[in-house]
Amino acid sequence: RNRVPVHELSHMLNGQLPAAESQLVVDRSFVLRHLGKGFGAEILDSTLLADQLRRQSEAIQQKSGSDDAALPEGAASAIERYNELDAKIKGTENQFIRLSAKQQKDAEKEMKAILEQHGGPDFHKMREEYMVRSRQDNEIAQLSSRLRIEWENAYGWLFDMGFIEWREGDPMPDPFSPGHSLTPRGYACAAFADGHPLVLGTVVADGGLEHLSLAEISAWLCLFLREGRSKDTKAKDKEGKDVVLPAPSPALVETLNYTDELASMLEVELDRHLGYLMLDWCQNKDLSRIACWIEPALLGTFVKAVMRVVSYIEVLKEVVLGLGFYEVHNRLDNHHEALLGGLVTNESLYLAMADDKS
Repeated sequence: RNRVPVHELSHMLNGQLPAAESQLVVDRSFVLRHLGKGFGAEILDSTLLADQLRRQSEAIQQKSGSDDAALPEGAASAIERYNELDAKIKGTENQFIRLSAKQQKDAEKEMKAILEQHGGPDFHKMREEYMVRSRQDNEIAQLSSRLRIEWENAYGWLFDMGFIEWREGDPMPDPFSPGHSLTPRGYACAAFADGHPLVLGTVVADGGLEHLSLAEISAWLCLFLREGRSKDTKAKDKEGKDVVLPAPSPALVETLNYTDELASMLEVELDRHLGYLMLDWCQNKDLSRIACWIEPALLGTFVKAVMRVVSYIEVLKEVVLGLGFYEVHNRLDNHHEALLGGLVTNESLYLAMADDKS
């Protein structure tokens, strides 16, 4: 009863696989990251998205080539003139001055002459074919230039916002060529691959971590994670007692506010609750307290968040060292022990909690 039909099995074995679809987005972070590695816009040619757009363009060209034969000589210019006159008579949203009665009469006369010269009823068929081909040509042009336009737009924003090095008097840099120098902000942002790097790197480069401890830096990094979105600051432990999350220090509040200010400029919304959980974990190292805000079955999300913060700090240490924030770099030492100690043990975490309840 559960056997696959022969024709479906044959299709599975011999059928053509569907084309892969790229999820690449050529945004500001993508451009900055590759500029930091010394690449230019030529890197776009090696992406799956470029191949996908090329295949779409070829499909349109094949469809266009399979259509009727080319238009007669002079028909294209006549169609364009006919469309221009037709638009003037009908009017457009951006046309504020209408044609006078005499101008409209002259336009209609010229349109009639075009129809008589190019075959009357056949002209409308040629006009439809020409407009279809024009749309196809425009679509092909857009596909072929899409990636470079997106790269140029992102580069222009990065240049205007001061992420790319340039001194007054120097020639304007070519957005498509490799070998660009980055400012400290650009260097810091280019080091991170995810987690809103333009916000994260800017705070680091502007000295936002200079007065924070390792626990506070770990809590701040949680802003850029997606795990944990609860808004509760109070909870009950297994004995029914109130458990309150630790209050952030003035230095941490200042950094959090500055981060939110930068994020609002990029229309990014950040959540602080997971950071307060991380701060509690670093101070108390008590997983049962964390379980007051997170369901025990979902504690894996918190473990994942801790591992993500560890990965962020490894990159962050290289960044602050390159920027000359040596005291911050020293405070980040032994971050594995500080974050993972008490979390990963030889015995099962969940079994230990079950024993405590029993």
